Amino acid sequence: MKTINLRWIYPHYRHDEFVEVSDEVWEAMRQAQREYRLTLVRLAEAINHLSETQARRIRARYLLGMKVIEIAAIEGVIPSCVGSSIRAGLKNIRKYFEKKKWRVSREWEQWNS
Repeated sequence: MKTINLRWIYPHYRHDEFVEVSDEVWEAMRQAQREYRLTLVRLAEAINHLSETQARRIRARYLLGMKVIEIAAIEGVIPSCVGSSIRAGLKNIRKYFEKKKWRVSREWEQWNS
């Protein structure tokens, strides 16, 4: 048996909550965490292969949490240009993953579906 702190797993927990889990559950959690980290590394690589504009706009939208209209205002372009660029960038990321024969972690698929 292993003891885990749920606050480390669930960001919405504001206090420490310790629970006992079996060794099998512990190992499954560790494997899922490794897969998720690998997905993030691969995603960073895929973003680095985008055009400078697509990469900048995807980072602003998804990492900084900016709205399309905010990105457009900063760049001095119309929002539809930003939206199109982001959609094209996401499509290129998917193609890059397919080309490399990469899959995303199950957690990534669940959180982003």
